[in-house]
Amino acid sequence: VRLGNLAAGETLQVDLPLNAATGPRGMSLADQIAESGGLKAPYFPYLQNDKPGSAFQRHVALLSALEGAGSFSAFCGGSCSAHSIASRGTIYLTGGKVPLPVLSGATDPLLVTGAPATLIAWADQPIGDVEEATMNGGTPTGQHENFMQMPLSLDVSGGATIPPGLIAGHLEDIQGFDAAAILPGVYILTTGSLSFAFTLPVSSVGQVNALNVTVPDLLASAGGPSTNIHHLQASLFNWQSGAWDTTALGRDSFGTTTPGAYIDQTGRVLVRITNQNTALGKLYFGVPSLGVNGGGA
Repeated sequence: VRLGNLAAGETLQVDLPLNAATGPRGMSLADQIAESGGLKAPYFPYLQNDKPGSAFQRHVALLSALEGAGSFSAFCGGSCSAHSIASRGTIYLTGGKVPLPVLSGATDPLLVTGAPATLIAWADQPIGDVEEATMNGGTPTGQHENFMQMPLSLDVSGGATIPPGLIAGHLEDIQGFDAAAILPGVYILTTGSLSFAFTLPVSSVGQVNALNVTVPDLLASAGGPSTNIHHLQASLFNWQSGAWDTTALGRDSFGTTTPGAYIDQTGRVLVRITNQNTALGKLYFGVPSLGVNGGGA
């Protein structure tokens, strides 16, 4: 969402409907921003010995660089952003089976980890008491960018519908010797189970008509062989009975139209994922996300 310019000392509250991502599945955030501004993605003109012609193009090129555009390695089999997962300065090679961090739920470099919304901006002057940067004792010359990433708070109105992907699950528990988180945002499962927790906005609790949990099929997303993710068995924790209730998993999502028993007073939802057909071997999937159909005005 483009917010325009924000003057010094100005306060802005953004009130907009939540929409699911409109870009193709697996498209990076930088590519979506480029295409929304009329640029061909991925936008990184330096590879063609060209340069950006406007401030917007320069900013998009920077975002593309942060996503890994223009960086190639024989170890990655091409662009490391397309064939690996980067987390905390470490690159994990995947053989191309997890094409982009956004598919696995790993931290996208353009997003603030753990924040429901991220402000991406450029300041027209240095922010705060920032000392002049030096490199090897010298001051760098050329174009300097005051790039900002900041977490934003998110308040969802009680009757709002929250699309899948906004509320990501947090791994709570692993049971079994071959159920594991093998990479950031990448999980495998043959036997045993993995449990994830979701937290709804407090204002939404009590006004939910339906819950829908989506489980990304990583191998299918990469164009590889299907992981037969529909063989995963999903269960929701019933806070009233204190037991796990099994739900049907169709394709890569499952849900319930009777959500009241599965949301506690703090907005917490628990999901347990198991494999109902262990003969298929290991199943690979990404971070589950929660969608909500709201009620009320």
